[in-house]
Amino acid sequence: MRILYSHYLQNDDHAAVVMVHSIARELRNLGHTVLVHRSAGEAKVAEPTARPRKVPAWRKFLSAKTAAFRIASANRAAYRRDLAALKAFQPDVVLARHDAYCWSMSSACLTQHIPLVTYADAPSAHEVRTFNLEGRWHPPGMVEALERLVLSRSRAILTVSRPAARLLSRHKLQVPIHVVHNGIDASVFSDPPQRPIRKEGCVIGYVGTFRPFHGLDLLRDVICSLEHRRDLTWMLVGDGPGRAKLQQELHGRVHAVFTGKLPGEQIPDALQAIDIALVPSPNLGENYYLCPLKILECGAAGCAVLATQQGDIPQLLDQGRAGLLLSPDDPFAWRAAIEKLADNAELRIQLGERARRYILQNLTWNHTARTVERVLSEIVAERI
Repeated sequence: MRILYSHYLQNDDHAAVVMVHSIARELRNLGHTVLVHRSAGEAKVAEPTARPRKVPAWRKFLSAKTAAFRIASANRAAYRRDLAALKAFQPDVVLARHDAYCWSMSSACLTQHIPLVTYADAPSAHEVRTFNLEGRWHPPGMVEALERLVLSRSRAILTVSRPAARLLSRHKLQVPIHVVHNGIDASVFSDPPQRPIRKEGCVIGYVGTFRPFHGLDLLRDVICSLEHRRDLTWMLVGDGPGRAKLQQELHGRVHAVFTGKLPGEQIPDALQAIDIALVPSPNLGENYYLCPLKILECGAAGCAVLATQQGDIPQLLDQGRAGLLLSPDDPFAWRAAIEKLADNAELRIQLGERARRYILQNLTWNHTARTVERVLSEIVAERI
């Protein structure tokens, strides 16, 4: 098949860009011709107004008009790029990563009569309304209507978890939704981990973005509850708006090392130094739609993984056989689990080995690409 894989991301270090290129690489390894195409130009396509949430009604009206104009202008520019790419590459099918306020590729596919499969690694409308990480004001109903438009033009929808599929199904469209979990690059984690076997002391790590959405409150509470354990070292990898505050709160209380954000190629080496990996998150209930790459990477590196029991996380850790599943509302359970593993090197090594084995056998980008290949092949076969 000739597959055009499009996205609207501009930062090449973004985890989703790594995901796009990883799946594209595995599809090529399966014998397909794949072109990765960036729809967005210099300005972001997804550009709602930057007005605060609470504003007078007249200003909301003007802001909505301004936002609609800017979004439409950005999509018109992206549409020209998308149309040119389709005409030049002549794909059998388009696999398009979904982003809020972005519809240009779906319009270009409609014009050229090329089947579109939308890869929604997050239910964007729900995400924008629930978290609004950029603090923007989003015109009522706009992001939902545009998401519904793009999905309705698709021949199939791919998403990363069952809760994500359920949230997308709220649009009540007659479009099949397929769940395909994220993966890891097996070649990066193919060698057995060279983690030192410590008879005393333990390194406990967190790798991710320092935002409340990533469970920073739980992380802080767990670390502070173990400040009496002077044999523990906390290795905190990443950056974000919550880093400075957390660093200040932990200063002088525990032995914590903040590495800052590391390049992607350095993450596997950093994981080699971690004995126990923490993947906290706030309690999102039935709407926990994420499929965290850090769980897969930490497990594949042989770390003993502690994660919240939400969404499809149990499936990523073999229902608790490849990692410990804990409540997002019980820091005392996290403390007890950490102390148990910190005091038992053999147990944490066994847990890490089970995680590594399970993930490499079931959750690589090759596994993801094979599911994507099956869906795309069925769509192309229907076209012939």
